Amino acid sequence: QPYGMCGLSWPIDRTENGTTTVSTRCHDTSLTLVDFGALSKMAYLNDTTLNISLVEYFPGWQLVHFEEYQPSDGSLTRFFHIRRNHTSIFAVRGTDSAIETLQDISIWTPVVFAQFASWLGPSFIDIPKYVHMITVFNKAGDDRYGFQDLIDYVNGTLQNSTDSQPTYYITGHSLGGGVAKVIGGLLNITAITFSAPGLVATAGTLDPAPAVSGVRHESVTVTPENDLVPKVDEQAGSALVIDCPFSNPLSCHSISATWCELLAACGDGGGRGIARGYNQSCAICSPSGQVTDPAVRPLCARKDRDDSID
Repeated sequence: QPYGMCGLSWPIDRTENGTTTVSTRCHDTSLTLVDFGALSKMAYLNDTTLNISLVEYFPGWQLVHFEEYQPSDGSLTRFFHIRRNHTSIFAVRGTDSAIETLQDISIWTPVVFAQFASWLGPSFIDIPKYVHMITVFNKAGDDRYGFQDLIDYVNGTLQNSTDSQPTYYITGHSLGGGVAKVIGGLLNITAITFSAPGLVATAGTLDPAPAVSGVRHESVTVTPENDLVPKVDEQAGSALVIDCPFSNPLSCHSISATWCELLAACGDGGGRGIARGYNQSCAICSPSGQVTDPAVRPLCARKDRDDSID
């Protein structure tokens, strides 16, 4: 069953006469939740598989930068940057190892303790102030973010751009989505995220701190039912709640399950009626009944295809 948010989209090209399309073979001029979900999913791929997936689903986009998680080299975040004409998209991977989990979850640890304390009984504390107090007392003297490399890269891209009317988006899943929202709030970039924790209390513990009002205006978070991670802290931006066919919260947190649900409910075109050709028969979709009509699997209809594509 479709959601009211199906069809929600963001223009690829915000220039006055922008005509940049989703790809060289699909002539839609806006990106949907399904598209950003695909890119967040691709952030978990290695560089070789990522290149293959971009050629298959996003032909015409240039892979500008791929950064692997390498703490010894100061690279503390896995992300990639793609560009097409005036538009750049940054996709941030969620945590994929125990070390990364400890590194990223530490940002939200104070609010987790505060929320847990409030759930034990009537809350007499101001959670944002309590979280800030804990953070001040536990500060280790290092003011840099654990994802400072990503902030520096994105900020450098913005500062060094020679484009008079650039368009930027950032996306990510789980804690990668939380990081994307922080950067969106700091640098005024629209962040479309999936299963990301909130930032109302946490934002005040960061230095520099993204304004909660900035996060509210710049971010959208898809939050599956039964997923616990989006319940960490309060969501500052728009929260789009979707169903999850699983009872296990870990299964509901999966980006694959979320993407399958969006495909099943909104269709291959994310509600815009122009199919992208995503593979919807992934293993996780079948047991949950999320496989959609095979008729929407082909790439864009012949009339929407580039003449150079067979």
